[in-house]
Amino acid sequence: MSSIKKRLVDVLRFITVGNPWYYDFEVDGIYYSRNGSDITVTSGRNKYSGHVVVPDTVTRKNKTYSVIAIGESAFESCKELTDVVIPDSVRSVGNYAFESCTALASVVIGKGVTSIGERVFAKCPHLRSVTLRSENIVASRYNWISNIPTLIGAKVKEYVIGEGVTAIGRDAFYGCFDIKSVTISATVKKIGKGAFSGCSDLTDVTCLAETPAVVEGDIFIRVPLDRATLHVPASALERYKNTAPWSGFAAILPM
Repeated sequence: MSSIKKRLVDVLRFITVGNPWYYDFEVDGIYYSRNGSDITVTSGRNKYSGHVVVPDTVTRKNKTYSVIAIGESAFESCKELTDVVIPDSVRSVGNYAFESCTALASVVIGKGVTSIGERVFAKCPHLRSVTLRSENIVASRYNWISNIPTLIGAKVKEYVIGEGVTAIGRDAFYGCFDIKSVTISATVKKIGKGAFSGCSDLTDVTCLAETPAVVEGDIFIRVPLDRATLHVPASALERYKNTAPWSGFAAILPM
């Protein structure tokens, strides 16, 4: 968002609500706007910092509301924010929500998220770990131009596919050159063609399922499996050793 546009937005906020921070109330250091029964996390008088856990619900005047969105620019330029947990109740993350959070290192994205806006994590140079718990995001059918690294940021080093996700979509992480480590939860049963293709730095994969996920075609094109390590449950070691493409890892180690 340009500085001119931001100034205009702030002026309009001041005129309409009497202050340049468009929030209706604050609870435990988190600012919220309300539209009927819909509650959105927004920015406020103070910048967010440190570890922030957004709650599923918030209570005001003896009434409890569900938190359904992270608003546009809600955490933008919060230079001391280090990690964020977005709850399962949130459905959308607005444009620029975490842009220029220069200390942000890890993010957990909850199960309910169905849309992620533009430049949400732009200019977050230290964002290294992302946990994705949303089936809607992970299982989508992508292409090599637009996929999860495009949504989140190509510089992320570690992805965790969280509990509850049952499928990883076609080309989901295609061309994510910086990714080094992936953890795939036990609930994942299917992985689409090309899911990790072109991830040329991917050398550490953890699969938590007792039964290897079904794969559709080659999911590790141009991934250096000859120097990669696969971690699996000890009881499933032989199954992975005898099932392609998992059998192609240089080392398969029990957990």
